[in-house]
Amino acid sequence: MISLKWYLTHTSSFNIQGRLSSILAASMVIILILSGIGLHHLYSHYIIKRAEADAVSISQSFLAANHTLLIPPPNEDKQPLDKNNLKIEALDEAFRLFLPPFHVIKLKVFSTDGTILFSTDPSIIGHIEHENINLNKALTGFNSSKMQTKNEIMDLQFESRFDVDVVETYVPIYNLSGGIVGSFEIYQDTSRFRDDVVRGVILAVSVLAFILLVVFFIAFKMVQITTKELVLVQNELQRLASIDSLTSIYNRYFIFKQLNIEAARVLSGKGKFSIILLDLDLFKNINDRYGHQMGDEVLQKVAKIIQSDIREHDYVGRYGGEEFLVLLPNTDRYKAADIAERIRQSIENIIIKYDAQLIPISVSAGVSTLSASETNVDQLINRADKALYTAKKNGRNQVVVSPKSPLTMVVNM
Repeated sequence: MISLKWYLTHTSSFNIQGRLSSILAASMVIILILSGIGLHHLYSHYIIKRAEADAVSISQSFLAANHTLLIPPPNEDKQPLDKNNLKIEALDEAFRLFLPPFHVIKLKVFSTDGTILFSTDPSIIGHIEHENINLNKALTGFNSSKMQTKNEIMDLQFESRFDVDVVETYVPIYNLSGGIVGSFEIYQDTSRFRDDVVRGVILAVSVLAFILLVVFFIAFKMVQITTKELVLVQNELQRLASIDSLTSIYNRYFIFKQLNIEAARVLSGKGKFSIILLDLDLFKNINDRYGHQMGDEVLQKVAKIIQSDIREHDYVGRYGGEEFLVLLPNTDRYKAADIAERIRQSIENIIIKYDAQLIPISVSAGVSTLSASETNVDQLINRADKALYTAKKNGRNQVVVSPKSPLTMVVNM
């Protein structure tokens, strides 16, 4: 009884709470990881869009201030940009004066056929980029940006920069008539935002982690309370399913279930096993003479006596109306007979009075021991039942060991 209650109350509760804790912890880690990735993506996307908007403003501002260096005169504005018409030196000087405050570290000017007409890196002027998707988008009127991390890049002052976050933005170049005559490729150094992104993600994830901890703690406590209530209900259901309501010992279902478990262990070659089948003598007379309420009291006291006389690892259950079945694991016929006799004597000494009249109580008992050659428990029960019948026939209030056991004995009162 105690071990069953402890198992149900503690093991089941711990398993449920342990699984719940694991699920909550795993969920929290997954949420935080996905949130961190998502927030980093959002910050990066914001930086790209901001850099793209800055690039458009830079290109428009530069063209407004220096349009004569790039845009053909009105009578030639329908012609695309041509390196022969560009004032390279003046254009280079203008860019190097205009761009540094905007964190631009590199710039290219493309013609409509993808030729690099100008670059702050003179070595690539004249190269053609036919397969540049972002350039092609710009030449059709759409801004296009992407972020990259450069291990090394040369800035406008021809100084090398290392591990630089760069947003490359392609911006269309429009002539005075609104036609596209080329494209800018503007490289902006966004490394200054790197620490801001990391701090922003860490701060946001930390706040989210705190919120999740609070929410999960509240949820865990609520589930913990509910789990304890469920375990208590489960315990009660288990008790009702395995305990006899009148005598508070195991019922027939449970005692037979345990009987089969112990028998299977012995039949597999492990240990010994004996049973005691007890029956209250002349119990019908007690009910008829003193009433069923007194009969119930007798059953309760007898069950309590049996339970107190058996060992901690033994089992006792209500076999029938006034019959009790005791299971004795790891017990041979000699020890089983001794235990049965001790129970018989204890019950014989029970003092129950009815209107100052002493009610005599006694039991008869049949003992049988399982043989490894037997194939089921039915033979074990039948032999104990026959031994009990012999005890009744021989005058009651005695213990009889099954005649088919290796030992045959009668213990008289």
